[in-house]
Amino acid sequence: MMEVVPLRYGTAFKKAFSDPLTFHALVKAALGLDFYPTRVLQEYSYPDAVARGKVAYDLFAEDEEHRTIVELQHIRDDETYDRFLYYHCMGLAEQIVSSERYTFAREVYTLVLLTRWPQEERLRYGRAVCDLDPVTDEGAKLGVYRHRLVFVNVKAPPERLPAELRPLLALIEDTLDGQVDEAKYPDAISRKILEQIQRTRLSPEENTKLKDEATWEQALRPERPVRSS
Repeated sequence: MMEVVPLRYGTAFKKAFSDPLTFHALVKAALGLDFYPTRVLQEYSYPDAVARGKVAYDLFAEDEEHRTIVELQHIRDDETYDRFLYYHCMGLAEQIVSSERYTFAREVYTLVLLTRWPQEERLRYGRAVCDLDPVTDEGAKLGVYRHRLVFVNVKAPPERLPAELRPLLALIEDTLDGQVDEAKYPDAISRKILEQIQRTRLSPEENTKLKDEATWEQALRPERPVRSS
C-alpha cells in the first residue's frame, strides 16, 4: 500500500492537478472540454481588483478561448454555493476592461469538487451543471453563452456519476483514508497523481501547509480523527 496525502487537502490536490496533463484529464472528464493549458496556476488572484471581495482560485488555467477554474471544498458545502457563483462571475467580469465593449474573450468554466457527502438530501447529487445559456419558453437554447458552473460530489455513488468521471473520482475517493493500492491504478494519469501526493515526496513547506489544514479540519470536525503526518 502506498502512503498518500488525502486529496481532500488543498495542498495535495493542487500539487496533483497543477500538472497540465492531470488538469486536462480532470477537466475533460468533468466538463467534456478538450483543454490543454501550458501552465496551471495555484492560488491565483487577478492582478487588478475586480470587486470588493478578492478571489483566489485553487487552480486556474486559460488559453486563447477558454478560462477554466477549479475549486476544491471539503468541510464547507451548501453554505458556500453563493461564493462559488461569485468566483464564477469574477472570471467573467475580469475580462471586461471598458464600458464601451462588453465582450468576453474567453469562455469561463468553473468546476467545484465537494469531497464530503452533504447531509441535506437535496444536495446529494453526482454532478450538477449551471448552464448560463438562455432557454426559451419552448425549451430551445439560444446558444449565446457557453459559460458553465459545474459541481461534482466526489463521494456520490458511482451510478449517480457520468461514466467518464468515475475512474478519476474513484482514485480521489480512494486517497481519503491516506492509503492507496497503487496496483489498482496502472494508467499514466493515475500514476502521475499518486506520485505527486506520496507522503515521502512532500517538501517541508508542503508539510507545514498540510498540518495547518489538518488542524483547521480537526477544529471544525473534532469528532473525526485527522492524520496530518
